[in-house]
Amino acid sequence: MQDDITYQLITPTDIKRNLTSIFNDAIVVRENFVIAAVSKCILKITGFEEHELEHQPLNFLSASESLQTLLQRELSNGFSAKGVVTSMRTRNSGLITCEITGFYLGLISDLNGYIILRVRQIDEISLLNKQLESSRKELDEFIYRAAHDLRGPLATIRGLVNLMKLDPGAEETMKFVEMIDTHAIKMDDRLFGLHYLSQTGRAEQPTIGELNSNLLESSLRSTVEQNHAIDQIHFHFHSAKDSFKQVHDVLVTSMLNNVLLYLLALPRTENNHIYISLRETIDGILVIINSRGFIASYQLMNAIRQKAALYSNAVTYSQLVHYYAAQKISFITESRLEITTIREDEQCFSIAIPYKHC
Repeated sequence: MQDDITYQLITPTDIKRNLTSIFNDAIVVRENFVIAAVSKCILKITGFEEHELEHQPLNFLSASESLQTLLQRELSNGFSAKGVVTSMRTRNSGLITCEITGFYLGLISDLNGYIILRVRQIDEISLLNKQLESSRKELDEFIYRAAHDLRGPLATIRGLVNLMKLDPGAEETMKFVEMIDTHAIKMDDRLFGLHYLSQTGRAEQPTIGELNSNLLESSLRSTVEQNHAIDQIHFHFHSAKDSFKQVHDVLVTSMLNNVLLYLLALPRTENNHIYISLRETIDGILVIINSRGFIASYQLMNAIRQKAALYSNAVTYSQLVHYYAAQKISFITESRLEITTIREDEQCFSIAIPYKHC
């Protein structure tokens, strides 16, 4: 009987090697629900090292203290007829949703005193995120086509208006022509904003790279110079590090440039200051952008606080297109972008950018 699989499982020394190889999606616990061994698959999805989990109570991995009680109830007949859905804790304090089934090892072998818990990760959140991303891409494509197709006829309207201006008739007719022109320009601006927003984040591939502080500063200074007389703006840039690895460097650069473009489009006072600082945190990069001398009205700030869909806001508040573009990239990069209004002409942006791991 020495070639019997149960014989190979008898010694405690072999439990880790054999049980977790046979049941590669399992946590092996003793009857008191103390962890004896964990498969590599479970270690991978939780991020823990093997030695960190061994000899720990099962509830150490659970977000709920009742997991052990639930499993004991389900295993009252020696095996679970249905899975227990629970949230399992990861090493970085995250949560993963999973379904746990199990059985007493003594039911299939001569080895008693151990329970095999099979863990299946439920990908509901991942599936929803994929569906959301797919819907977002479809919406982007729709907005792109709509903006592109509508701007053609609009250009024709504006061309006809210009021809009418060359041969003015009655004074009343010219007033209508001017009104048509004004609204055509407004429509053109809004369509351009939708087009710009739909393209934001599409051209830049979300690859993980290295954010070079000198290159970032050059890009931001170039944006200021192209949109405002640089000698009229006090632009300050400071970074605690020469570079930051494991970030979506192209997308992050685009996001920060869009924040600047939003500020540069605002009415200005005589003294304009932009202070940008970058520092490293435990989880990523914290970017602080302080601005003074750029006037954001109450109506504008109220618009930013609106919770409507991104594209709906862009249509209603076309002057905020670059802010919404920065917000869209923050979603793509899983960053947290917050804006605080200190005074009408003083705003502070706080952008927490997480590190990404391959």
